[in-house]
Amino acid sequence: MDIVQEDKEFWNNVKDWTNPTVQHAKFLDNTPLHKEIYEECQKYNKWTNILSKDFSDELIFNLSVLSGPDSVRDTELDKRRREAHHELQERWKISYNNNWEYYHTVPKEKDFPTVIQYIKDNPQFSNPVLTKLGANEKILVHLHVGEKSQFYYNMAINEPEGSKMAIYPTGIIPYNAGDMYRLYVNNNHAVINGNQDRFHLMLKHKYDGYIVFGHYEFWNKIDEWTDNSQKGVGAEFHDSVSNHEEMYQECVRYQDWIHATTEPNNVSEDLVNITKVGFEDAPNMKWDGDKFVSADGIWPRWFAIPDKDNFPTIYKFLEKNKHQYRLPVISKLGPGATILPHRHIGQTHIPFLYNMCLNFPEGCRFAIYPTGLVPYKAGDIYKLHVHTGVHSVINNSTEDRFHLMLRGIKNV
Repeated sequence: MDIVQEDKEFWNNVKDWTNPTVQHAKFLDNTPLHKEIYEECQKYNKWTNILSKDFSDELIFNLSVLSGPDSVRDTELDKRRREAHHELQERWKISYNNNWEYYHTVPKEKDFPTVIQYIKDNPQFSNPVLTKLGANEKILVHLHVGEKSQFYYNMAINEPEGSKMAIYPTGIIPYNAGDMYRLYVNNNHAVINGNQDRFHLMLKHKYDGYIVFGHYEFWNKIDEWTDNSQKGVGAEFHDSVSNHEEMYQECVRYQDWIHATTEPNNVSEDLVNITKVGFEDAPNMKWDGDKFVSADGIWPRWFAIPDKDNFPTIYKFLEKNKHQYRLPVISKLGPGATILPHRHIGQTHIPFLYNMCLNFPEGCRFAIYPTGLVPYKAGDIYKLHVHTGVHSVINNSTEDRFHLMLRGIKNV
């Protein structure tokens, strides 16, 4: 079966193969900046056609690393990437009859100031590529190949009437203008465009999930990067409670913890709202004093939503402070477990968490950039700028560590 026929089968049978419980398109966030970006896209007139020989090395590089591993610019590697890109172009010419109204560009501040400002405000993203798909055009069904799961982030700048994108086996993605999705593109996916040009922004996430560059250096060089003089970043002491022991004992007695890898569809919306960082990919690692190494078994991390019956002391605290906190989730981290260095993604309109320490076993360490080690004591509440500050936990103790995570009501 050729790709055109395969594409027809893909769309003709989409209702039959759709299984939304498998999330290969995960909603991240929506930005109101899509209107300004759309205007910039409409004004721009230097797009590069996908079949053109004029693809720049920068454009080829960004496309090649979007859904793959981190890489570097290198003369020899650039040559190989260009050769591979030309091979793909020859296949596309056959599949699209040498006529495909699909264009790309690497956005620059002169022409796309809103895109560049968005990336500055969200430094977790890199290697941007803007795409323009002509009216009534298609992106035939295909998948990205690689040694590991391939994904990138895709923002809809506009969604023309009649436009639709689907990915196997999740089904049709309900894109609205401004929506950002994490797409697992090592699965078959395709696009049918509607009645006007369709613009999307593709981005690589530098710190996605729990495998981030330099995670050994985070702890080994903590003394070098620590700067606790800065305000409005890292960790800021917020408050302390005196009845933390009662809260801690409620956590110890509780039995019905939700494991971190539980499918989002099987847990409460509150839990998803505060923990939507892709835990299903989190490895079980321990710290050997020099580096993170693999540990046996599943990652020992669990969550619970505090209710009145099981967590009466915590629930009373939350009721008393509902003017400043929302979406409470208790995190349980097992003995010897770690949370690898990472930043959070999404929810950037309130780019911090409040984090209450219910116990802090001897041997447990928490650090966030640029503050360094956070001197937690049981009952302490810190305001953590988790969207901009890489942070990590090492629980080298013999006890479970319990923390209460809270979202703020306002961005203050």
